[in-house]
Amino acid sequence: MKTEDRIARAMALDASGGGDGYTKAETDALLAEKVDQVSGKGLSTEDYTSAEKSKLAGIASGAEVNVQADWSQSDSSADDYIKNKPTLGTAAALNMDTALNARSGNPVENSAVTLETGRLSVGLIEVLNSGAKNRLDPNNACGYDGQGAAFPITVGGVTFTLGSDGMITTSGTPTAAITLRIPVTLPVGAYFFSGCPYGGSSTSYRLDLREPGTDTLVTQTTDEGRGIYQAFSTVRSLDVCLRIAANYVSDGTVFRPMVCTTAAAGISQDFVKYCPSMAELYEMIQALQA
Repeated sequence: MKTEDRIARAMALDASGGGDGYTKAETDALLAEKVDQVSGKGLSTEDYTSAEKSKLAGIASGAEVNVQADWSQSDSSADDYIKNKPTLGTAAALNMDTALNARSGNPVENSAVTLETGRLSVGLIEVLNSGAKNRLDPNNACGYDGQGAAFPITVGGVTFTLGSDGMITTSGTPTAAITLRIPVTLPVGAYFFSGCPYGGSSTSYRLDLREPGTDTLVTQTTDEGRGIYQAFSTVRSLDVCLRIAANYVSDGTVFRPMVCTTAAAGISQDFVKYCPSMAELYEMIQALQA
């Protein structure tokens, strides 16, 4: 029944309670349904719409907000389950190298690692070329007359043995002066030559720097355990020569042939083997990263 109809009906009551008005029981029932005004409360102008009711009805029971997704969640009914996750394939399927490869055909693979190792390689080369290594490779040594393709090398009755540390030990007594040559090519710059043990002389042993394949002396580097500096204004290819004098008993004589930049010699004039160890390379890389 509409409100206006109820009002009209109530007004139609006569003094005896007759007519079409409400009875007391009906009035009491209607009064029981009324809402009392609460202090501080009032009617809102933000009317509740059908669209809002429909939206509210569409929220699933137990729905939550800001659920943290879990990549490892395998239960598809769980709130943190991630749908449609990509499946990672093998290295071959992804066209990726299993090891670093600068010639890779994939333009993106290993890009971050390659960039970092490239940067470290440049820095490491700078460290090595600045004099942090011996520029001699004893494995390229040969006798004066070409004898001996690999160590141990025997020349004129003297055997030269190459140790794992790059030092060369001699044994034997030559009837004539003999020479072991280690070729080296040096860029323009100043260098420090050393490696002859103390006690050397023209009548025993010494370490010379000579023109390639000839007996032309460039400088007599050490004959008494000392080193010498030499500067070159052009690129030079030279022979570092281990010379044993005639009739000298050289059993156990140890040479430590070294050619390094003067910058490195300023730090230390101690012998440095040709190849840095893996531990040394690792320390150099760590220093570059610092």
